[in-house]
Amino acid sequence: MTVPLANIRRLEALEESAATQERLVQSLRGRQPHDAGKREVYLVATAALDGFSYPGAGDTFGVTFLDREFTPATGSQAITDHPRSANAQVVARNLTGQYLPEGTICLCFFQEPPPGTTGKGKWWLFTPIDTEPQLVRFKLTASMSTGGSAAAVIRTWTGAAYADGAAITVIDWWGVSGGGRGMWQGVSGMEGWAALREGTESTYEIVWMEQYAFAVEFTLTSDFSSTTATASVTASWEQGVEPTETITVHDDLGEFTDAITGCKGVALRSEYADAGTPATPYYKVICCQRVALFLQAALTSPMCGDAPQVSAITAETQGHFVVSPGLANTTLLNSFLHRGLSGDSVLLKRTFKTKAAGKWVYEVLDVTKHATAVITGLRLKTDKSAIEGNFATAALEICTVAAWADAIALVSASYVSNVANATGVISQTKRTIYALADVSGADSTVITLTQKTFVTSVATDSDSLNKITFTAYVYSPSGDTTTDIIGLTTACP
Repeated sequence: MTVPLANIRRLEALEESAATQERLVQSLRGRQPHDAGKREVYLVATAALDGFSYPGAGDTFGVTFLDREFTPATGSQAITDHPRSANAQVVARNLTGQYLPEGTICLCFFQEPPPGTTGKGKWWLFTPIDTEPQLVRFKLTASMSTGGSAAAVIRTWTGAAYADGAAITVIDWWGVSGGGRGMWQGVSGMEGWAALREGTESTYEIVWMEQYAFAVEFTLTSDFSSTTATASVTASWEQGVEPTETITVHDDLGEFTDAITGCKGVALRSEYADAGTPATPYYKVICCQRVALFLQAALTSPMCGDAPQVSAITAETQGHFVVSPGLANTTLLNSFLHRGLSGDSVLLKRTFKTKAAGKWVYEVLDVTKHATAVITGLRLKTDKSAIEGNFATAALEICTVAAWADAIALVSASYVSNVANATGVISQTKRTIYALADVSGADSTVITLTQKTFVTSVATDSDSLNKITFTAYVYSPSGDTTTDIIGLTTACP
């Protein structure tokens, strides 16, 4: 049977109309027409499903199909989007498994169910190729050693705060793949930024991450024992999280064995010294106050070559040596037999870098000096009339002040009883003796000696000194001039 040409054309028109209607229906339903065996690519934007909020984490999202246009001219042109629906029209999964914020522009294609299965086809998303790596914010969920890797979650912005998202693995490329010792370490809760590793879906290389503070200021809460001490953190800087209130500080070079409780200092963190223990950062002391090298004190009793007795000590500050060890923690020595009066100041110097028998040892270095006139020389005058003295003022250490006492006798007297006269020797310059005390004998009273027959002769003895021989008459208290006579001699010519 021959079909009229008009009918054929009528049938073709009906089929074309049906296809047009099908395309319209599919568009209204949010599905794009596609042919079996073909994967047509569409432009979409991630969006919330009708009646649901946009997910804060994950790898599968609602999408709405877009029509975009721009002015077809070279140069910079603005883009105008025409979403086909305010809400998502289909659900699609990101090929890389990466979380995509709401409104992310992607490419989307439909994949038929695998042959021999009864399931429905699925929509897949992929982001356009970009020259910049895709960065994500992450948070560690486990500790990570320097140069290692750790479990983490992607952090996404919800519009009000960051929330935990998909689980990922972050790695320190400089240790895991770079062949070096690594750059990053941290503990659970620390956050950072990472780039998706090429060829993976959930492995990210750390670009930057929080760490414990690089530098801290501390106050020692214990003396250094060997090469470690405990300390409280008072400040921190050089990026990062302040460590716990109490830390352990390390003196790897043994320089601060004289740093004690209360000393303040600065330490730097070494991510390599504690590479495998990120929860206990390793801080190396670079400077710290130390026990004073010199102390000042005041004597509480005379020091006559023995150890000084003091009631308090004060540190003489020099550089980092500023801390007083306390009197109870010191032993004071006086090995060089210094002298001092009670109240005198003493300067003490530390003798050892560490304690001896549990105490810091200090030696007397100096003590208050007292200005004292001293004789530096004696000589007989040229005319032999006197002895000359040379005097100077000296600064002396004194531990006792002696009372005045006779040192050189200048005149001596002896009692001669019932002698008509007596002869004696006296210095030529001393021609008159006015008084004499302490006369013993029959008339033991103070008597007055007046000049009578004074000079009888001048002679030169064997030592070539001029001497005067004289006769002295002594008056007794009763006025009798013929009784007792005293003979006088001098201790020096």
